[in-house]
Amino acid sequence: PRARPRMRAVLAALPEPGPPLGAEAAAALRRSLVEGSPGFEVLDGGASSQVLRFRLTGRATFGIPPEADLAEPPYSVDVDAMNRELVGLVNMAQGGAFLALGSAAGDHGRPC
Repeated sequence: PRARPRMRAVLAALPEPGPPLGAEAAAALRRSLVEGSPGFEVLDGGASSQVLRFRLTGRATFGIPPEADLAEPPYSVDVDAMNRELVGLVNMAQGGAFLALGSAAGDHGRPC
């Protein structure tokens, strides 16, 4: 019962979305996520999308090929747990809902 007013207050405090990024700025943002450290993967390539979907994997940082299943040995990484923790830390630092969690099938048919 008390959660609804609190959630409404959090949602009301969210800033309005800014203007859409131009194609060049969106491409630069995608590159910085993929090439930077700790290593994110962009989950969709739609240049016209207003939502950027990404996940932390560390593939680029540790030289792990895209076809390798991170959940299987020798990696045995729970990518979902890692990303849940990341979302929680970012949202806590931002003082409310900032990043959201979701799920989908990746390019290789594995959940992501």
